[in-house]
Amino acid sequence: MDEYVAPLVSRGIAVSKIIRTGGPRHVIVEVASEIEADLLVIGSHSKRGLLDIALGDTARHVSTHAPYTVVMVVPKK
Repeated sequence: MDEYVAPLVSRGIAVSKIIRTGGPRHVIVEVASEIEADLLVIGSHSKRGLLDIALGDTARHVSTHAPYTVVMVVPKK
């Protein structure tokens, strides 16, 4: 995880690393609520169907159940 967040830290961005077990769609909403997040940026990708390509299952669940703003981004290929 240190290697993953290193580019952010090197730019002076504060990073809090949190590791939890459980289903990501529920854990993401729980943790963001616990830390009182104002904004969540989540990657959205899936390879199952045309609708899922635009919005993966986890991102869809988080975007509809989160009590804060959710921005979904699609990674470059």
